[in-house]
Amino acid sequence: MITVFVPSQFGIEPVEATVENLPESWVWLDMNRPSPEEESLVAKLLEVDVPTHEERVEIETSSRLYEEDGALIMSATVLCGTQAGRPITTVATFIVKNARLVSVRYDEPVSFAIARQRALKAGVEAHNGKGMLLVILDAIIDRIADVLELAGSETDQLSSEIFDAESPANAHHNYDDIIRSLGKLGTRQSKIQESLVSLARLFQFLTTREKKLGLTATDRAQVKSLTRDARSLYEFAATLDNKVSFLLEATLGLVNLQQNQTIKIFSVLAVVFLPPTLIASSYGMNFAIMPELHWAFGYPIAVAGMIASALGTYAVFRWRGWL
Repeated sequence: MITVFVPSQFGIEPVEATVENLPESWVWLDMNRPSPEEESLVAKLLEVDVPTHEERVEIETSSRLYEEDGALIMSATVLCGTQAGRPITTVATFIVKNARLVSVRYDEPVSFAIARQRALKAGVEAHNGKGMLLVILDAIIDRIADVLELAGSETDQLSSEIFDAESPANAHHNYDDIIRSLGKLGTRQSKIQESLVSLARLFQFLTTREKKLGLTATDRAQVKSLTRDARSLYEFAATLDNKVSFLLEATLGLVNLQQNQTIKIFSVLAVVFLPPTLIASSYGMNFAIMPELHWAFGYPIAVAGMIASALGTYAVFRWRGWL
């Protein structure tokens, strides 16, 4: 799907158009899951090769950020899927040439929808390609910040659930759910860090191409601000990642303690019933000469001995603090 945006009195607005019939004033061409034919038409329109999917997902900076035929081609890893509870990353490519922007993506990041809403508001400097690019990048950073805030709250809640043993609601832990929640948090954190590293490289690339893009002093200040935000968010994400790892290790340790407590109970029970078992085994032997066999009170005495030995062993364990 291709969406074309043109300047308006407030910012930019979408119009109905195709690649074959673009309005002269278009500033942003958003390509979502474009067909090969549409990519070819855009390549001819800009007189530049649109990078293939294989080229865009390569991790080398030179394959993601470069200048070709007067166009700046930048690919960044963008976080998406967090609303559905299945965070993933997708590669979005931005091509800036002649004050126009072309974005190529194969998913629906929330940040792009946020950028569209911002571009429609009055006062937003999105009347050209580089302005719209900064709006999109700012929306991506803001979205990551929102997701990190939510992750921080979820981490604190899980921490309270794991360690607050005095709460009646936490008397019986469901460690299976806790471990799964921590695993999801860890996966999301890794996706966020991957996206932030990619964005930091893109911001650095923009800084070295200030003159090519024609960035104003305000634009340069915004790029520096985005760079600082990306760095601080990465540090926060790394801190959360360490906390999630700690909580996972603590949860596994508590599971081991719980298992050890269960094994300890079985071990104590085995020792408690060992003396009665010894007495019962002794009098279960089939020898002809056993004086106790003819005792009138032999059976109750044997039972009393087994009970006394079990209670005595239990009392010793309680006295030593092993139970």
